[in-house]
Amino acid sequence: MKNLLEAIIGQPILELMTNTNLATGRTGIIVVYNQLPDVPNPESLTKINLKNLAD
Repeated sequence: MKNLLEAIIGQPILELMTNTNLATGRTGIIVVYNQLPDVPNPESLTKINLKNLAD
């Protein structure tokens, strides 16, 4: 899976974590990149407002 994702995104993966819940059959995957991959609309990415986090 790691090699496939690296080929699709075109950059190396630092960490790939997976977990499967056998009771529900659900699987979660977290991929950590060195930098964000290029996306068609970067403004669509969620931005964190650090000022709001401090409140």
